[in-house]
Order: sequence, then C-alpha cells, then structure tokens
Amino acid sequence: MSDFSKVIEVKTLRSPPEQLFVNHLDKETVKVTWLQPECEDGASVLHYKVDYKEAGLEGWSTMVTEGPECKCIITLNLSTCYRVRVSAVYGEGDTSEPSRETDVPVNVWSIDLRKRKASLLLEVLKLQPEKKPVELKGWSDEESEVRSFLQCLSYISQLR
Repeated sequence: MSDFSKVIEVKTLRSPPEQLFVNHLDKETVKVTWLQPECEDGASVLHYKVDYKEAGLEGWSTMVTEGPECKCIITLNLSTCYRVRVSAVYGEGDTSEPSRETDVPVNVWSIDLRKRKASLLLEVLKLQPEKKPVELKGWSDEESEVRSFLQCLSYISQLR
C-alpha cells in the first residue's frame, strides 16, 4: 500500500449560454438565438452544441453550429412541442454547462366555449386540416360531458 494518493485534476464547468430565444420561421422551422456565455479566462468558443428533444421524451438530438455564431435553424415535426438547450464548446475541448431548457412554442387553436356551442366546436375540430393542440376556455358544468369526450381525442393536448 502506498503512502500517496492519486492526483486528480478537477475542472469547473464554464458558464452556459444565456437568454435562449426561439422564433418560428415557418410551420416546421425555428430559429434559435442566444447570448454568448461569460468567460473569465478569455477562452474562445469554437462552436455551439444545440440539443433538442420532443417534450416528455428521453434522449436529445444534437446539431453543432458552424463556428461561434450565436444562432441556428432547426427543422422540427409540425405541431409538436420541443425543448431546446445550448452548450458552448471551447478550443481545449471543454464544454460549458447546458443553458436552461427552453420550450419551442406550438401554434394552438384557441376556442372559447362561452362564444361557441359545443356541437359547433366539434365540427370545427373535425374540419381542421392539421392536428395541433387546442386550448379550450370557459367550461361550464353543462359541458362536462363534452369535456370528457374531448379528453379522449388524440389532438387535444391542453384543456383549461
């Protein structure tokens, strides 16, 4: 048995990129932008690693930016909610902590039941050309049966 301990080098993760912003360019494409992380030792960012995943699922998909530009374009599945995070990669191969995860906004059909009858609501939903979440507002006790039915429909993801 030796009198000496093994030497271990410990590195503190660098600060993450900040203020992620997601903007829809079209139905399936988003532009993600962020602010460069603060770096006290003056190290240069080589590129960024952008991770994204469908909300609620495990496993991230990753893309790498070309150079240190603080933006990227991602093509995503239509009408699906995603989470996005960004890490900076430095010249020494060090990677920053990932940024705080940000939701990719999803277009939502908004239907106020105080302004429409339940039967009309069902007809409107049947005629929609694409499936996307529906936000329903203004439920009354009389519509509770309709609400129970709507919760079973695959394209209803938000009920209020």
